[in-house]
Amino acid sequence: MSIARLFEDKRFSHADGRARFVATSPRDPVNAPDGDFPLVLNTGGAINGTR
Repeated sequence: MSIARLFEDKRFSHADGRARFVATSPRDPVNAPDGDFPLVLNTGGAINGTR
């Protein structure tokens, strides 16, 4: 069984096949840590770029 993969052909959906990067401004988290919820958790994707 073969599974089709997105961008398997190394091309993106633009006429030249290249990816586009869009810069965004940093922003504060929606839910800041407080006395009831003192921890900040993340998936690690922000650190290693996998998510």
